[in-house]
This record gives sequence, structure tokens and C-alpha cells, in this order.
Amino acid sequence: MHKEYKSRGVVIVGLLMDYNENNDSKRVKDYLRTLKIKYKSIWDDGTLAVALVESVHGRQVIPQTFVIAKDGRIVKHFTGFNSEMTPNLERDAIEQALKGSP
Repeated sequence: MHKEYKSRGVVIVGLLMDYNENNDSKRVKDYLRTLKIKYKSIWDDGTLAVALVESVHGRQVIPQTFVIAKDGRIVKHFTGFNSEMTPNLERDAIEQALKGSP
């Protein structure tokens, strides 16, 4: 989706959790390279992740996806991943965000 939506101004950001990776940045960088992850990834001490999850009254599970509009509004929140359904649902949410629909 990074490639698909980049030209339309969509930014994909991965959120890496230090408690999940034992603060081993080399291991995380190697993992991202192995998976050929091209979008930005940021390291979080839990502050951002906790705030995002609390904002949607969610659970502490991985993975989670947040589609956030330019105005900062969370358009859609996904918990978990289903390879057949989730990508299309995420695309729909991104399109909704790009159109500015609530």
C-alpha cells in the first residue's frame, strides 16, 4: 500500500515497540530489511502506542492498524490481520480518509 498510495500523499508508518524487540535496534533493522519494508518505521517506548489504543478503547494486541486523516481524526482502527480481508478493508478506509468522509 505504501507504493500504491504514496503519490496521493498517504504516509505509511510502522510503529516498533521496544519492549517487543528487547531494545535491539540492529535486530529490528535487519528484520525490516529481510521483509523489504520500504515505509518509515519509528521506535516507540510505548507512549504513542498506548495513547492510540486508549483513544479507540482498544486492546493491547499486535498488529493494529490506524487510518488517520490529515486532520488527525482516526478514520478506522483494525485489530489483527487477515490476508484475504484486511488489505481491502484498509484500502476502503484510506479512500474514505482521502475523501474526507467521517
